Amino acid sequence: MALLLLVVITGVLLLHFTRFGRTTFALGSSRSTTYLTGVPVRRHLVLLYAGNSTLAGFGGLLMMARIASGDPRAGSGLELAVIAVVVLGGATLAGGRGTVTGTFAGVLVLGVVSASLTFLQVPGAFQSLVSGGILVLAVLATAVAERRAGRTGDTGWSGALRRSLPRLSRSRS
Repeated sequence: MALLLLVVITGVLLLHFTRFGRTTFALGSSRSTTYLTGVPVRRHLVLLYAGNSTLAGFGGLLMMARIASGDPRAGSGLELAVIAVVVLGGATLAGGRGTVTGTFAGVLVLGVVSASLTFLQVPGAFQSLVSGGILVLAVLATAVAERRAGRTGDTGWSGALRRSLPRLSRSRS
């Protein structure tokens, strides 16, 4: 658990308080726009893939230590759960939006659901069904929120903030 918290805190600090993080979010929103702003997109993508593979290797080592063997099939079938966690945490499948803390919250929610189903002795196939159902509901909720934001012309947190603030008169004459 301490290693998970270390990775989450490092990710939050890296993505939200550095130029690298702002560039990463910009790259997720629009690769061509990020390129046009002068960011070396290919170099940044290589750094992102290197970091991703490092964390995947780290996760593989932790999985190997947990099950006490080097079975290459140990993580198969977890893809749906990973996607459900990330979407449940607030990330969009289109990219450009999402937070490390949201993903951490998604991990906690899905972990509690999975532990509850295990405690209730629900078979593994039904647990995957519940995970898929959570994924579908999260994607639907995200799509509805995006559609509502798209109707007003503003998307994301800034649009929601603008809509919630009182309207100020533009003419001061």
